[in-house]
Amino acid sequence: MRRRHFLKALAAVTAAAAAGLPVVFPARDPLEAMRALGRTYLELHPEEASAARAWQVSLAEAGETGMRGHTARHARLDLEDGEVVTVDGWVLPRSLALTCSALALA
Repeated sequence: MRRRHFLKALAAVTAAAAAGLPVVFPARDPLEAMRALGRTYLELHPEEASAARAWQVSLAEAGETGMRGHTARHARLDLEDGEVVTVDGWVLPRSLALTCSALALA
């Protein structure tokens, strides 16, 4: 999956998940890829499960319209601060890894 497609799908799925809408995609879809990435991240860092749950709440509080800006702002700050993680060959801002983990826990 190309990074651009992944990030676009991530934004859309995050909005739906935070709004409490059921999101159903066939296997091999971006949602499943994000959940798989989130599960892998949590397997590598089980101590991050509480942070992923807190991230779910934070996204819900940002609301559907503010979610993208909230996620983008935190991703930028993570990159500036060197808060990156490597998961399954992806180098991601920690906030994106937490978003994937939040989806995996949903």
